[in-house]
Amino acid sequence: LVGGYRAMGLQNLWLPDLRSKIEANIDAVARGTRNKAEVLAEAVAAFEGDFREALRQAGTLEGEVASFFGYLGRRGRGGGGDGGAAAGGGWDDDGGDGGDGRAGDDAGGCPLCGGGAVLQEAE
Repeated sequence: LVGGYRAMGLQNLWLPDLRSKIEANIDAVARGTRNKAEVLAEAVAAFEGDFREALRQAGTLEGEVASFFGYLGRRGRGGGGDGGAAAGGGWDDDGGDGGDGRAGDDAGGCPLCGGGAVLQEAE
């Protein structure tokens, strides 16, 4: 995920700076020096732009995650989310399990823990 966020230019999603600022604001709410609603609104606003940009560039994040599943290839998709799973695209599956990149297909195992991964529909 960090590689994907870095490639998309979304440092707020992986660097600790924004999270640290939000935590300091939460502490201020606990001390009674800041208003909870105001702090919440600031935190949501801080992430809203990054969320919209992440949606726009979903294909970039998808490609970064796919690189950890060596046997998964990618159909002809460009960056910027113009063909990723969220946009109706799918995975080419070279794993021999008969999957065609649809929800419920086996997406392979984690190389670190051996746990399984299954593709899900985007909401």
